[in-house]
Amino acid sequence: LIFVQISNTLSETQDADVVEYKVQQASGLPLPRWLQQADNGLLLAETPAEGGTIDLKIIAILDDGTTAQKGVTVQLSSGEIQPLKLSDNATGKTFQEQLRAE
Repeated sequence: LIFVQISNTLSETQDADVVEYKVQQASGLPLPRWLQQADNGLLLAETPAEGGTIDLKIIAILDDGTTAQKGVTVQLSSGEIQPLKLSDNATGKTFQEQLRAE
C-alpha cells in the first residue's frame, strides 16, 4: 500500500493559494481502480503485483480559478516520485512559474 501526499509533490513557494488538487493519468485517462484520490489530499494506491510505474498529472486549482499542472512518475514498488515533463504543457513553464504567473 502506498500513500502519496499530493501537495508534497508540488513547490511550497508560490504566490497563489491552492484550493483543490485533481489527479489523472498523464495521458488524460482517469486513475486506475487501484489508485484513489482521497478527500484529504492523499493518493492511496493498492499497487498491482507486477509493480512498475505510473505517470500522473497533478492539477492545482488556485483560489482565483486558474490552474497549474505538474507531471510526476510514481515508482509503484517504493512510492518514489520523480518529475515528469508533460507533453501538453503548451506554455513551456515550470509548475512554479505557472503558479506565480496566475
